[in-house]
Amino acid sequence: MQITPEVIEHKDFKTSLRGYDKKEVDIFLDEIIEEFEDVLQKNQKLKEEKEILLNQLAHYKKKENELNETLIKAQESADKLVERAKADYEAKMKKANTMLQSANIDKYEQGKKLEEKYNLLKMKYLKYRNSIKNDLRKQLEILDRDIVE
Repeated sequence: MQITPEVIEHKDFKTSLRGYDKKEVDIFLDEIIEEFEDVLQKNQKLKEEKEILLNQLAHYKKKENELNETLIKAQESADKLVERAKADYEAKMKKANTMLQSANIDKYEQGKKLEEKYNLLKMKYLKYRNSIKNDLRKQLEILDRDIVE
């Protein structure tokens, strides 16, 4: 049997010859009823607060799970971005190295052509110089002959 304030209030006790004073027992039972009602009300409030807190806890756990999932997705996205950036960097570096090698080859070939032109001009210069020397010698010989004769 569950004890409630109503059960206490309606409880009848048998009287005996040397029993307790009925008025005193009634007053004490009234005090017990009041205390018991307060305890039951507090208990009900605590149950309601517990239910509210459990609901809030469930809500916050759900939010926590959502935040964890979001964090995981953000981390995955960041990892993908880093991978793409690395791949892009490597592709650009490869292209730059290829372009640099191509430019170096072009510059090397240009250097070779310039060297060939230089050598050709040098040879022309030497021929021209020798030609002028020979012309000058001939002229000197002619001058020398004119003076002697």
